[in-house]
Amino acid sequence: MDKPKWNISITPKQNPFKLNLGEVLEYKDLVYLFVKRDFVAVYKQTVLGPFWHLIQPMLTAITLYIVFTRVAHMPIPSGVSPLIYYMSAVIIWNYFASCLNKSANIFLQNASIFGKVYFPRITVPLSFLFSNAISFSFQLFFFFVIAGITYFSGYTLHIQPSIALMPVILFVLGLQGISAGMIISAMTTKYRDLTYLVSFGVQLLMYLSPVIYTVQSLSPEIRSYMMFNPMAPFIELFRYSLTGVGLVDIRFVGISIAITIVLLLSALVIFNKTEKDFIDTI
Repeated sequence: MDKPKWNISITPKQNPFKLNLGEVLEYKDLVYLFVKRDFVAVYKQTVLGPFWHLIQPMLTAITLYIVFTRVAHMPIPSGVSPLIYYMSAVIIWNYFASCLNKSANIFLQNASIFGKVYFPRITVPLSFLFSNAISFSFQLFFFFVIAGITYFSGYTLHIQPSIALMPVILFVLGLQGISAGMIISAMTTKYRDLTYLVSFGVQLLMYLSPVIYTVQSLSPEIRSYMMFNPMAPFIELFRYSLTGVGLVDIRFVGISIAITIVLLLSALVIFNKTEKDFIDTI
């Protein structure tokens, strides 16, 4: 009797550097289902549903305006609406923070699925890029609506040609978010209390990034250190593209991309190594 010939052979990964990224293309439908799951799980039993995407950045921008402009008297560049000034950074920061927060709990939140069926685990954080990009598109549309209203209120719009680089900005910041999240998620399989530090760390990171302020407003000494924050050059580039305010330095953009590549490769190796036996420690 002839032995059956198998089309697929599932074996444990012995080499953490063997990433098998091409396998993800075979599971593109699964990525779509994960993206759909994110929206259904979050908004199915809410009153406003996806409108929370629109309300949250506006309320955050208003709060920042009251606290830092009205109370702390932090100056706003002339001619730019304070609401647009803050929203332009808030919406891109929300995108990054959402990628990081969701990726930081991959193993804990998906343990029941990971322990029952095989599929490339990398499809889960990859789906966050798409679901968060959809949320970002809602917020960006709302941003332009508010920008149009402020324009007729007397403020000027300074949209720059660099707005064409928006897909690149999203891609790089998204990779930074899921890469950091994947590393944290791998660590939380053994150290559960790290999950409590993620939300606090993200809030602290916002103050260390040019969200409330621009790099231009800092002293020259601090400015150089700030631009080594891999998020800072792209947040500045995004705000500059929408408002004309911000420091764009191609040198730091290149450094940020290099750091992103190193962070991503490190995250893939750590993630690949952890998924092999995390179910025994979680």
